[in-house]
Amino acid sequence: AALVLREPLGPRTLAAGAMALAGALALSGVGLPGVEVTRDRLIGNGMYLAATLCEVSVTLAGGRLARRYDPLAAMGLMKMAGFVAAATLYAGVWDDVQYEAVSGRAWGSIVFLGAGASVFGYGVWYWVLRRVPVNQAALTLFLQPIFGTVFGYVLASEQVGWNTAVGGALILGALGWQQAVLRARGG
Repeated sequence: AALVLREPLGPRTLAAGAMALAGALALSGVGLPGVEVTRDRLIGNGMYLAATLCEVSVTLAGGRLARRYDPLAAMGLMKMAGFVAAATLYAGVWDDVQYEAVSGRAWGSIVFLGAGASVFGYGVWYWVLRRVPVNQAALTLFLQPIFGTVFGYVLASEQVGWNTAVGGALILGALGWQQAVLRARGG
């Protein structure tokens, strides 16, 4: 945000970002004693890193577009561009799909991901980016590994270690500290 959007990046935002990053690393177990580095852990961490880099690009573009245009229209155009690109890339695959074999639950999941996660989620995100500097809003992306951990624990009975509590506390502490500083400034 500081480089692309020329937003001022203060020392408190940098410190909160570093604290949240330390929390994400602790949550993932990177470099911690007693945490076994497995292929699955490396793949999961790589997927999180790749998703974060993609989210950064979308957030930067969205921040710029949401300030110039209606956030819902900007999001809709970006999603349409993504759809056209994907449809073009996977054009040869469409003929091989047996649409009648796709269950109602699968179609429901597709509609939810399209309408819920994409349209609603990004519509709200761009609305926020129109009103809040990207470098402040972006820190909330660190909530994703916390929710991922909770979902993994609840839905897949994944193990939660001490590093999870420490990492989650660091992330929540960083976000709480950032919000307290912003409120004190009246922002």
